[in-house]
Amino acid sequence: MLKNFTEQDNIIALLGIESLPVEKRIAIVEEATELVELRVLQKALGSLTEEAQKTFVGLLENKDEQIYAFMVEQGIDVQRLIEEEIATVRQELLVDIQEE
Repeated sequence: MLKNFTEQDNIIALLGIESLPVEKRIAIVEEATELVELRVLQKALGSLTEEAQKTFVGLLENKDEQIYAFMVEQGIDVQRLIEEEIATVRQELLVDIQEE
């Protein structure tokens, strides 16, 4: 889902990990992308009516474009959710990096 909104380079900048070695950046981007997507889907699901939740769950097996379109139809600000979750993951990463 994130690939529809941001390029990998933008995610690296948003996460503030430009100075890390390439291998570490790749691993962090992959993990962060999965985490942000999961959190966005959870928040979206929680904001839907019971009927819409059933439709949404059925769409999870389909392509990202269909899920995105459904969320937009339901009035979910997907871009805002993604930006919020990227900011949250960035803060979590900063704590993890400082602890290393």
